[in-house]
Order: sequence, then C-alpha cells, then structure tokens
Amino acid sequence: MTSAATAPLSDAAVNRSVLARGIRLSDLACLPISSGWFRREIEDRRRLIKVQCYSGEGTSNFYMRPIKGLTVLIDLDTKEIVHIADEGRGIPIPKSSGTDYQFAVAGRNELKRSLFRH
Repeated sequence: MTSAATAPLSDAAVNRSVLARGIRLSDLACLPISSGWFRREIEDRRRLIKVQCYSGEGTSNFYMRPIKGLTVLIDLDTKEIVHIADEGRGIPIPKSSGTDYQFAVAGRNELKRSLFRH
C-alpha cells in the first residue's frame, strides 16, 4: 500500500492539478486512504486503492491540509493511475497556522491552554 503513495507524484495530470491549485510539488504528500470496491467496469480483478494528497507547506502535520476534490485511484500491482477524481479546485486548502502538533513548535503555554479549554 505504501508504494502506491509515490504513483501520483510521477503522473503529469496529477501534477498539473496540484500546480493549478497553487501547491508546490515539493510540498506534496500522498497517502493511500482506502481499498475496497469501486466501479465494476474499472475493477476487472485488480487490486485498487484510493490515494489522497495533502500540502505539507508550513507544517509537519500535512493531514490538516488536504487537497479537497483530488483523489487518485491506483492499481496496487502495476502502480497504474486508473482514475483521477479532480473536482473542487475552488475549495481552499486549510491554512497551515495552528496545525503543527510538535511540542517545540506549539510551545508549552499554548499546549497547556489547548488541553484545558474543554
């Protein structure tokens, strides 16, 4: 599954979509999010997985900065891009401020405040 994470990085269509959203390719991180059943006409006994991409610009917690509307379906055996869902280019990527979970970055006092806000 983890080897499928690199397939979108070498696909021209995915790279164009990422760049059109104003994201540098050097800030791109893609991870497999789900295996399962997809459309019968594209499965044909293949092992498929969906990959979601994120922007890591300004944070080590890239999970907080998903690229909404961009999902890549990949054949796990061949690493072939089977389908690209490229919708929602107008959906903004969340800001990176306040997303870092590292103690050294968050600071001791800020961490205490966030723990006791409830």
